[in-house]
Amino acid sequence: ARPNTRLYSMSNPSIRLSNGHSLPTLGFGTWNIDPTQTEAAVTTALQAGYRHIDCAPIYDNEKQVGAALSKAFASGAVSRSQLWVTSKLWNTCHEPMHVRPALQKSLHDLGLDYLDCFLIHWPMAYEFTGYDLQESIPLDAQGNPRRAKVTLIDTWREMEKLVDDGLVKTIGVSNFPVMLLWDLLGGARIPPAINQIECNPRNAASQVVRFCTANKIAVVAYSPFGSTFAPMLEMDEIKALAKKYQRSEANIVIRWAIQRGLAVLTKSWREDRIQSNLSHSVDFALADADMEMISGLDAKQRSLDFTEDWGVDVWA
Repeated sequence: ARPNTRLYSMSNPSIRLSNGHSLPTLGFGTWNIDPTQTEAAVTTALQAGYRHIDCAPIYDNEKQVGAALSKAFASGAVSRSQLWVTSKLWNTCHEPMHVRPALQKSLHDLGLDYLDCFLIHWPMAYEFTGYDLQESIPLDAQGNPRRAKVTLIDTWREMEKLVDDGLVKTIGVSNFPVMLLWDLLGGARIPPAINQIECNPRNAASQVVRFCTANKIAVVAYSPFGSTFAPMLEMDEIKALAKKYQRSEANIVIRWAIQRGLAVLTKSWREDRIQSNLSHSVDFALADADMEMISGLDAKQRSLDFTEDWGVDVWA
């Protein structure tokens, strides 16, 4: 459980991707942030030093993220070249004809000319229902999602074209299990550089992480504290380590992920926590024994399970 020094640097936390770009290790996530609070939260994150902002059209707040970015660029607080912005392709836009327009809508809402990263959000394709995603899961008369007749490699070919045309620097996937990654790698001209997955002490996703590392796919961990109520931070083992290292419980969990070689997405509405999650997670190291202890908490227990929504368990 030693730090992956090939990917990780304490003084300048970033992950070198397979395509040569550098991904800031600590990112600010925008999922489940109310649109009325998003602009202020992203502004606070940028002021705190975050240079990796994770978005998606299904979060319904990309316009508010864009407002924060526009003001930050105008004030000189941060330049576009200093910032890493990720967005995602929703399930209803997998058909090749819809991939580019979906990206262009995100670019318009974010006020950007290009994305640093564009991910396939989930590995399932639904019938197209419009770019506003008001009907995000189209259902048939029996209540089952209406599938689109398109393969992942067909969608991926369009993603590759976005890189060719300079609209996106890096392409990747999200919520992909090992066998779908295996299949995609077999047909991709530009291999996925990132797989964004849920990863925390109760769901370490070790097999996916191991496969990604072996195939030069960086792993970005979302929900590092578990669900909205952050159950990982209430675990006795994490509380004990927080006391031992004189850090917050959040710092311990973030540090564990960093030393595994992962990038981590966190979010908060509180300015002090936004700052602490960034600055106090990179200035210490967990001992090997403590890394192993946290890893031993893994119960393969997902905090977020959309099986009922999708009608299928992606990880089965």
